[in-house]
Amino acid sequence: LVPPAPQCELAVIYTGALAPEALEAHALLLEDVPEAGLLAVTSADVLHRDWRASGQASHVGQLLSGLAPDARLVTLVDGAPSTLSWIGSVHGHRLAALGVETFGQTGDLPDLYRTYRLDAEAVLDAAASLYA
Repeated sequence: LVPPAPQCELAVIYTGALAPEALEAHALLLEDVPEAGLLAVTSADVLHRDWRASGQASHVGQLLSGLAPDARLVTLVDGAPSTLSWIGSVHGHRLAALGVETFGQTGDLPDLYRTYRLDAEAVLDAAASLYA
C-alpha cells in the first residue's frame, strides 16, 4: 500500500482482516515517522516459500531492501503471530509480532481486537517498544 521510503526506519506489515486497524495505526505513526511504510501480505505462505527459495532476491527481500539497516517492523495478523514473525529475518530487522495467542473470548470485533492487542493502539505500543 505505502512502500517504505528509502532508508526508512519503520514499517507496519499486516495480513488478513486487520487492514482497517493497520491503516489507522499507520496514519497515526506518520505523525512521528513520516516515511513509515505499510505493507499488505495477501499470502503469508507464498511469500515465505518465495523467501526460502530465493533469499534476498525474493519479493519480500526486494520490498524490504530499501529499509534502514536498523529499521523496525511491526507485524499484525488475526492469527498466530508467528505467521509473519519470520519477516524480521529477511534483512535482520528488529520486529514486534502481534497476533492471537489465546482463545475463548466472544464479543464484537473492536472489543476482541482491543482484548487481543490487535487494534491500532497495540500497533503504536509495539512500535514504541521497538525504540525502547
